Amino acid sequence: HGAAIALAPAAAERLGVTVGDTIRVGVANLRVVGLIAEEPDRLGAGFALGLPALIDTAAPDTTGLLQPGSLYERDYGILLTRPAGAKATGERLVRRFADAGWSSRTSGQAAGGLKRGIGQLGQFLLLVGLSALAIAGVGVGSGVAAYLP
Repeated sequence: HGAAIALAPAAAERLGVTVGDTIRVGVANLRVVGLIAEEPDRLGAGFALGLPALIDTAAPDTTGLLQPGSLYERDYGILLTRPAGAKATGERLVRRFADAGWSSRTSGQAAGGLKRGIGQLGQFLLLVGLSALAIAGVGVGSGVAAYLP
């Protein structure tokens, strides 16, 4: 605990490491304890710039990478005995720890980023389609005007 990391298989391959090897992250040496086989909640996480790595909750502080201005995010999954109350529980936690900057999301809201992305893609394709129609209309009008005396 505290000095362990699990990597995506592609990340391990790029780094040339296997389980049991040690890699340096910032100023910390972390032992590769496993490869991430599956991320069931990855679809709901939204856009990611790099390959995933899972580290112990104490590890970020030891790397020296958390500085003012760093972009860092922690995600916690909570297994509830009564899943029907997930939304209310999340809202209570956000209110209770208002200064922590927490947000909550239930499994029903997990794909919010995906829904937003699909909506934006639809708007973009609509704009492209309307632009193509306008350009085609100008082209047809020019052709007809050139053909007629």
